[in-house]
Amino acid sequence: IPRGNENAVDDQGVVRALSKVFRNLAGGGGAKGINVADVAAEVQYIQSKYGNIFQIPPYFAYILRSFSVLEGIGLQNDPKYAIVQECYPYIARRLFSDNTPRVREALKAIMYEPSTSVEGQMKLNVRRFQKLAKAFRTYNEQSV
Repeated sequence: IPRGNENAVDDQGVVRALSKVFRNLAGGGGAKGINVADVAAEVQYIQSKYGNIFQIPPYFAYILRSFSVLEGIGLQNDPKYAIVQECYPYIARRLFSDNTPRVREALKAIMYEPSTSVEGQMKLNVRRFQKLAKAFRTYNEQSV
């Protein structure tokens, strides 16, 4: 996100668009589960409000391509395969064990959501916490 548009990450439209894509990817079955029209509409809304805030470093394209190839291989064996799910234990370990400010903020953003009863307050998302804790346990069991 370019300097000066940092507030865009707090916008629920941005969060909604990105979480929709990641939720579909994590659900398995590859990119075919993503409704491109819905994502395009969300991105168009975000761009009309903030301009082009999605800046992807060139090396990231190579990472995405690698993940696409690996997921394609996985989908050949299991139509519900999701490489995102395979990465989740590592991500959980990183979130729980890395004390850098950037990772602490990422963990906070994942673990808390706006309260529906008290405006301006955040509440713990218990379901996400349980999912992360389970993934962390899986990572530790696989490491032994």
